[in-house]
Amino acid sequence: LLQKGTVNVLVLGEVDSPGIHALTRYENDIAHAVAAAGGFTIDAGDAIELHRNQPSSVTKSMINSPVSRSHKTNGSIQQTGYQSSQIATNNSRFIIPVGWNGNFGHSIHVPTPVSQPVPSPQIAPSQVEYQPTLPLGPSLRISLRGHEIVHLEPHQVILNAGDVIIVPPKEQSVFYVVGQLSTQNRTRFSLDNRDREIGNGFLLPKNRDVDVVTAVAMAGYIDPIDSPTTVTVHRIQPNGDPLLIHVDLISARFDKQETILVQSGDIIYLNPDYQWWFRRTFDRILERAIGSAIGTAGGFWLTR
Repeated sequence: LLQKGTVNVLVLGEVDSPGIHALTRYENDIAHAVAAAGGFTIDAGDAIELHRNQPSSVTKSMINSPVSRSHKTNGSIQQTGYQSSQIATNNSRFIIPVGWNGNFGHSIHVPTPVSQPVPSPQIAPSQVEYQPTLPLGPSLRISLRGHEIVHLEPHQVILNAGDVIIVPPKEQSVFYVVGQLSTQNRTRFSLDNRDREIGNGFLLPKNRDVDVVTAVAMAGYIDPIDSPTTVTVHRIQPNGDPLLIHVDLISARFDKQETILVQSGDIIYLNPDYQWWFRRTFDRILERAIGSAIGTAGGFWLTR
């Protein structure tokens, strides 16, 4: 009876059943591998890492070594199989016998007395046939967060024997909001069965994405009069350089292209620009003027 071929892959990290899993042909992709491992745990992060295992190969070359020619002294062969010479390459280290004559079938080894010096042959690594120890191949990181759809080619998700899938654990991501906010606003998050409140810092939920508008609302945004309508997101790039992103909260409410998703470590500054100062000052003057007018009119009617 014909049986389906299988591919053994290693699944590690935050899955229910980490280890080696056999996937049948035509089902040997990343999704089936994660499903075979029992799916994600509650501590799984927001990405999947795929590390490819390079297929084994043998590098062959022509043998042209000075060791193939016997080192003669007074007509006797000075070759021995008891001493060896190590040759190091970028990928591996292997041992070549001193008495090796350059053929892979067999070689003649005549023991040499210890008292007699044995010449050390100089063999170029490119002239030796060997089986290198190959490292893992290229890796692929697939993000599970964000609104953007990741387009992957079939050959990117198909797994081969020896491939390794790693599901990293989630990190307790924190972002910060600074500016004119309500001092009475408090947001509490449940973390490991405990409530935690960390002042101006907020934990990014793992079960949903948070954009800038939502982040400001969580932090206690009051209204366009008492709170600025523009923010600047301070973000540290992977190379360590800061990146400043300007977001208009009014435009972002109607157009998703005007906002961005909050990342761990982001600092959101509410910009106290001149427009906000003008609105706030005008509102205060108008409020006092109306209050004074109402108070004057009320006093006038009471005195009559």
